[in-house]
Amino acid sequence: MTMKEQNNCVLVALILLRILTLTSSAPVQRSIQSSSMNMEDAHRWLKKYGYMRTDNPSGKEVTEAMMLVQQFYGLSQTGELDQDTTNMMSEPRCGVADIQPGIVPPGNRRRRRFTLLGDPWDSTSLSYRFNNYTPDLSLSQVRSAIERALGVWAEVTPLTFTREQGGTSFVTASDIEIVFGSGSHGINHPADSPFDGSSSAGGVVLAHAFNPGSVRFRDLRGDMHFDEDERWQDAAGIDLFTVAAHEFGHSLGLGHSDVLGALMFPTYYGYNANFRLHEDDIEGIQSLYGPRPSTPRPSTPKVTTIAKTQRIPNTSTASVVTETTTRRITTSSVDYCEVFTTVDTVATLYNSYDDAYTIASKRQEIVPFAKGNEILENPFSRGNIGAEIQAVFAAIWEDNNLPVAAMVEKQDGSLVVFRGSFYWQYILSGSKYEPIPGFPKSISTLGLPETVQITAALSVRDEDVIHLFTTSQYWSFDGDLNTLDMTSPKMISSRWPGIPSDLNAAFNWQGNPCFVRNTEYWCFNETSSEVGTEFPRSMNEDWFGCDPLGSDAASMNPIVTTMVVSFFCFVAAIANLNFE
Repeated sequence: MTMKEQNNCVLVALILLRILTLTSSAPVQRSIQSSSMNMEDAHRWLKKYGYMRTDNPSGKEVTEAMMLVQQFYGLSQTGELDQDTTNMMSEPRCGVADIQPGIVPPGNRRRRRFTLLGDPWDSTSLSYRFNNYTPDLSLSQVRSAIERALGVWAEVTPLTFTREQGGTSFVTASDIEIVFGSGSHGINHPADSPFDGSSSAGGVVLAHAFNPGSVRFRDLRGDMHFDEDERWQDAAGIDLFTVAAHEFGHSLGLGHSDVLGALMFPTYYGYNANFRLHEDDIEGIQSLYGPRPSTPRPSTPKVTTIAKTQRIPNTSTASVVTETTTRRITTSSVDYCEVFTTVDTVATLYNSYDDAYTIASKRQEIVPFAKGNEILENPFSRGNIGAEIQAVFAAIWEDNNLPVAAMVEKQDGSLVVFRGSFYWQYILSGSKYEPIPGFPKSISTLGLPETVQITAALSVRDEDVIHLFTTSQYWSFDGDLNTLDMTSPKMISSRWPGIPSDLNAAFNWQGNPCFVRNTEYWCFNETSSEVGTEFPRSMNEDWFGCDPLGSDAASMNPIVTTMVVSFFCFVAAIANLNFE
C-alpha cells in the first residue's frame, strides 16, 4: 500500500474518535424564555452568585462582572445587561454561588471544567435523613427520587449512603440533612439564605446545599434545603430527582461547573428521561473520592503504535517513511477506499477520559482512524464506530442531509457543524445528540461576512483557540467561538506557509496541524515553521491504508500481481532494447 492510501485512512479515523468526547455528557436542552430585569436586580444577582463583592461597584466593576457571567454561561461577552444575559439570570437555578472565595474563576482557567468546594468527607460511608417531606409527592416518591439522586454519584465512586430515621432536631447524627421549607425555612443560621418564592411567580432559587469541608457551615455541612414554594414533581416540571442530584454534588464537595450539559451547571433545564452523568461531573467527583473499584474503565478500539517505518509520517521530524502492505477494505455494500478517496471533513473529539480521537466523514459515512498519536489498526471496522459516535452523525444528518463542510467541538463540549454560510450546534442528550434550539444561524452572528463559506475548522485545544477556514483566509476565535480575534481574517499562507488554499479539512497530528485538499494532505511542522519535503501525500493511502488511487492490484492474488507486473516489465525491457 502506498503512503497516500494510508494517509487517507488515518484522517477519517481522527474525526470519528474526537466525537467520543461527547458521549458522556449529561442531557441538556437549553430553552430560555424572554425575561426582563432592571440594573438594581442585576447587581443583587451578581453579588449573590459571587461575581461582585461590593454594594456600590463602579461602572468598570459592573462591566467586568457582567463579562465574567457571560463567559461562565457561554454568552457573548458584551459586558452589558443584554437580553440573553437577562434571560439567563431569570432562569430557575441552584442558590449556591458560582464563584466562591479562593476558587479560580473560569476566565483564568485553561479550559472549562468543574470546581471544588473545600475538602471532601473523611469517610466514603455517609448517612442521610429527612427532616420533613414535601406534600407535593407521596413519601415513597420523595424517597425514591433522593435514592436515585444519590445513586448517580455512588455509581461512579466508592461512596455509599444509608438513610436514617428522621427527626426534628438539627444535630450531627446524620451527615446530610434534607429539609423542605419556604422563605427562611426555619433554619436560624447566618450562613443560610432565605428562598425567594416559586419560580412560576418570579422566584429563581430552587434549592441550595452546603459543602462538607467548610468550618463556616459546621452546623450545616452536607445539608440540602429545597424551596417548598416550588411544586415538586416526579419526572416532570421541577423534577425532584434532577434538582436533588445537583444539590448532592454540593453536599459531596463539588462547586458549579461552567460546562453546559454538566449536572453541576448552575441553572435548571428540566427533567430528562435519558439522564446520564456528564464526564465533567465524573471527573470532578472522582478527583475527590476516586473511581468506583468495581467499575472497570470502558474498553476502547484496538490501536497500533506508530513506528518509524509505518505509513504515517512523523510530523515532528523530516523522517522518511517506508511503504507497507496495501489492502482493500469493503463490506457487503460499501467500498470504503473508494468512498474515502476524498473527505468532507475531519474532526478531533475527546471522550470522558480526555482521549483524543480523529474522525473523517464523507457523505453519510464516518471513519475513526486515530486515537491520540496512534493509528487505529483497522479504521473501517464497524467495531470502531461506537454507538455514541453514530448518534452524533445520526443527529446531524437527520437535521440536514447536506454534506458537513466543517465540524469542531467547543470547550463546553457542544458540537458545532458548518455547512456553507450557516452553522448548527448539538449537545448530548441521554444517548443521542440533539440540536440546540435557535439553530441554524448565519455565520454573520459570529462576526464573519455572510458572503464567505466555511470549508474547514481546526481546534487547538491547549491554546483554547478555534480557526475557521474560508477559500484562502482563516478566522480565529476563543475555544467557545464567543470572541473573534480582531486581527482576523488572515491569509492561510501567512500563518502556515506552504499550505494551499481551498482546504477540505484540518486536524492535529503529533502536535502539528495537518490540512486536507481533495485527495492530498500537508502537515505543518510548528517547530521549524515549514511543510516537510515529503508532502503533499495521499490521505487515502496514508491514513486509511488503501491502495493507490486507480489501482486494482490489491484485489488480485499477490502472486498473480507479481507475475503480471513482472511480465509488463519484461515486455517494456524488450521494447526498450529493440528501440535502441
